[in-house]
Amino acid sequence: MKFFFISLCFIFLFSCAEQIDIEATIDERAKKIANEILNDRLIATPQPTATPQAITMPTPQPTATPQAITMPTPQPTATPQPTATPQATATPQAITMPTPQPTATPQAISSTDTQNLYNEARKKVVRVSFNTGSGKSEGSGWVIENGWVITNEHVVKTQRFVTIEFPQENRIEYKRVTGEVKGVDTKRDLAAIKINYSQEPIPTREVTINDIGEQIVTLGYSAGNAGVPSTHSGVITYVKESIDVDTDTLTPFWGQNLKGKISVIVFDADADPGDSGGPLIDSQGNAIGVVYGKLNTTNGKAVTGQQFATNIVSVREVWEDLKKGMNTSNK
Repeated sequence: MKFFFISLCFIFLFSCAEQIDIEATIDERAKKIANEILNDRLIATPQPTATPQAITMPTPQPTATPQAITMPTPQPTATPQPTATPQATATPQAITMPTPQPTATPQAISSTDTQNLYNEARKKVVRVSFNTGSGKSEGSGWVIENGWVITNEHVVKTQRFVTIEFPQENRIEYKRVTGEVKGVDTKRDLAAIKINYSQEPIPTREVTINDIGEQIVTLGYSAGNAGVPSTHSGVITYVKESIDVDTDTLTPFWGQNLKGKISVIVFDADADPGDSGGPLIDSQGNAIGVVYGKLNTTNGKAVTGQQFATNIVSVREVWEDLKKGMNTSNK
């Protein structure tokens, strides 16, 4: 407006000098002022450009909503933890553990069974003896093969011929024959005796540590009555499947510098002097070893429950050679 007033004054001052088309000038000025006002308004129009900023700012906010969705999704992943179902794999263990227990049932031998075992083997267990300069040496043996008796090497010692006494049906009677000692084995404490007498042998069986705990009986002549062997019962307490004869005190004659390995059965049935060479019989009536002695302490006292027999597995290693008259001590 100030500009408009000044313009009017200027026109008035020069109106006297020359004639001017005032109306046209006013129109021109009015248009110019209108244009200037319009330009001022057009310059202010950029202010609404702030409105799109207000629109773009809230748009990021909805992007937070998928985060609220993804956060709870890990929680369901905890559900696999109830896969404690693998614990059910412990159930087969509960099944396999009791299975060994039934194996103990055949180990039990009743008094009737013991007597049956004794009666079955009695006539096949013999007394072995020979005269010495000061008396008689006696031990036991048994028929391992028809025409052959097996006993300990320490029972026959260096004898060539020995006396063999067979029990008969009547227990007060016995049959006496002469036996010829063939091969001997100091390491295994064995001797093979050839006889001219027919008698069914006792069947044999090898045992291992899997047979520990099985009940057994022994037959031998510790009571000293020809034709009537005595008997003791017990269990296998251990099986030495392979021992060094030059270092182990369980071997028959420890200290003789014999080399090699043998198998020995440890049992707790009693074994007295005179029972040496007799059979160790399992609950099925098989001979599983040849009884040879008991463990003594360093001062010579016997250790309770520590009697020994040569395992049949070691007997079979040399039996055919013993029958041929060989000394298999170093084999």
